[in-house]
Amino acid sequence: MRYLILCLVLGAAIPIYLLYPRGEEGRAYVLGPSFPDRRHLQYLAVEGGTGIECIYLVRSFEYDPRRDLSGQAAVLAKIQRSGQRVSLPADQLFDIVVVVRAKAPEGIPFVDKRYFRVVLQGASSTDDMEYVFENSGYGTSHGYLRANVVFDNDGDRYLLSPGQELRLEELELQVWA
Repeated sequence: MRYLILCLVLGAAIPIYLLYPRGEEGRAYVLGPSFPDRRHLQYLAVEGGTGIECIYLVRSFEYDPRRDLSGQAAVLAKIQRSGQRVSLPADQLFDIVVVVRAKAPEGIPFVDKRYFRVVLQGASSTDDMEYVFENSGYGTSHGYLRANVVFDNDGDRYLLSPGQELRLEELELQVWA
């Protein structure tokens, strides 16, 4: 009788275990911002040569913000489409790096990082957080620049628990003359 009950319990428990989806253990998630009508374009939010190319999530202290991040081993995930959700290892300190492309004179008056800033979740970038890694005509009124804008949670870095999701709902590139 005992074996019959055990078989019935296991017979019911195994299909339930197999049918219900389980989350990826040890993974956390970041949901990128949504920009209307931007789901199938090359960049996240670039108009007329100026805008946000993508967002990198990188291991803290293990990358060089003065270089293009596309080939760096510290990259955990890349958000390159509007509303994209990415996963990364949980319990891993990371920074958020917004890649900006700015073109003069169409987007900014001069090719200089002083003419833009990025706002993320209410925090505004400063010149100390902006690293130009590629440019043409820096300081002139014709050319472009690409910059990594680093958000490190005011030095505390970001850290997500397994299954936790960070939503990057507020992201804006501000440019001025």
